[in-house]
Amino acid sequence: MQRDNESLISYQLDGQGKRVPDWGVVQSVKNFVTTQRPWYRKIKAANRFAWQNVYVFSSGILGITAGSPVYITNATTGVKEYAGIFAVDTSINKLNTYLSGITITDNGKCFIMDYTGLFVAASSGSVLDGYLRALNATQSSDPMIATTAQEVINRAGTGNNTKQFGFEYTISGHSNYVQVAAFKLLSDISWVISVVVPRDDLLGAVLYANFIIYATIPVGAVLSVIAAIAMSICITRPLSSLRKEMLQVSKMELDAHKEKSTYLSEIHFIESSFYAMLYSLRSFKKYVPQTILENTQQEKFRRTTTNKNVAIVALDILNFDHAAELLPPSDLLLLMTDFMKDLQVTANRYQASIDTHVSDAIVVIFNSAPDQYLDACKFVLAVKAKMKDRKDEWREKGIPILKCAMTIHGGNCLIGNFGLGRQITAMGKVVNDCTSMLAECSKYGIMTRK
Repeated sequence: MQRDNESLISYQLDGQGKRVPDWGVVQSVKNFVTTQRPWYRKIKAANRFAWQNVYVFSSGILGITAGSPVYITNATTGVKEYAGIFAVDTSINKLNTYLSGITITDNGKCFIMDYTGLFVAASSGSVLDGYLRALNATQSSDPMIATTAQEVINRAGTGNNTKQFGFEYTISGHSNYVQVAAFKLLSDISWVISVVVPRDDLLGAVLYANFIIYATIPVGAVLSVIAAIAMSICITRPLSSLRKEMLQVSKMELDAHKEKSTYLSEIHFIESSFYAMLYSLRSFKKYVPQTILENTQQEKFRRTTTNKNVAIVALDILNFDHAAELLPPSDLLLLMTDFMKDLQVTANRYQASIDTHVSDAIVVIFNSAPDQYLDACKFVLAVKAKMKDRKDEWREKGIPILKCAMTIHGGNCLIGNFGLGRQITAMGKVVNDCTSMLAECSKYGIMTRK
């Protein structure tokens, strides 16, 4: 449906939600104002998920509406603002058809009315008046239903606290048995289901037993509706929660998440896959500078290359081969893990990214900060200070003390995603010169070239 100049236009849709060309416009209602519809006013006033009791749709049929207000967070102020109402209409015409098809006894009747006395459905007679409004059950064209409705109201009243009960009344010398049951949906919908059977129809215990059975059929139908609603809630509620968490993940908000549980195996599988991805992203976030994450969210990094002025730092662990020969693989792994962790934390502090590392050779790129050359120098000094802090720890553990040579260079390089990789990579003469100077660092320490 769409709103167009205060009109409601309805279209026939196929299974994929596309308009069916051969059908065209199914319904067009002039002067249709959504905000004046009873369901809209009730749900907006309740400011929660709510049901609108029985009313007549614009198409002229009876139905009920379930809806919930929708709020959107203002990107500027961060305040949630009212956007509208998400609602689902449900026709109850088939309920009227269902009651009409029930044969209780030859003259038995069944009808449903709300707690105000308005018709919901009936096995005979119209439930709408001449103005296409829900008819009061006491004004039914069927005399038995009209009289029984009045008797039910006299005994139960028009409140929404009706409970199941039965009674007998006499009219024109004929007795009628009545069975009444109540159906409630939250605090919004309260229906009274009544079955009336003339005493003359109940000839013998078998017919009377049939009366009890058929009296419970409408209750069973209503219970089926309740079960369907409960199942839909079990499905939609965890999916709605998962959707909110996915929106947070899209903003790289990865910390405030708690695993939910559901009894539905299919949804549990989706949740398990999502949380597995979330834990991987948390690990990924530790090793990527915040600036790069923000740029990625803003779609600044695409699969292209640019010629950009950057600062390059190349590192070489001078005694890596000696450490690799001396230590067992497990101890070597712990040593390099400590070193790489310190290196990554320091790189993040200065807006840098670790580009490549082959064996003991590592390249670090500074391209996001306003003064990348100064940050590159600070990075080198911070790494040397951190390695100095680690000496006593490595000495106590009997681990070789790593010695690191570093070179600093800068200039124009190709920056971007090369091949199938997603990592930001630098390529060019500046990178080659910077790594080639590593061989001289064992003699002269930190070397710079500009």
